[in-house]
Amino acid sequence: MNSFAYYTSLFYKYHFIILDEATASLDVENETLIQEALSRISY
Repeated sequence: MNSFAYYTSLFYKYHFIILDEATASLDVENETLIQEALSRISY
């Protein structure tokens, strides 16, 4: 998933997001940031 799609999904507050290897092409620092953000918005 590219950054634009990720941030768009947060903006529109979808009830669910399907991620398929969302962090596969990211460096470790950005992967950690994405995982932390997903943890904060998950319920």
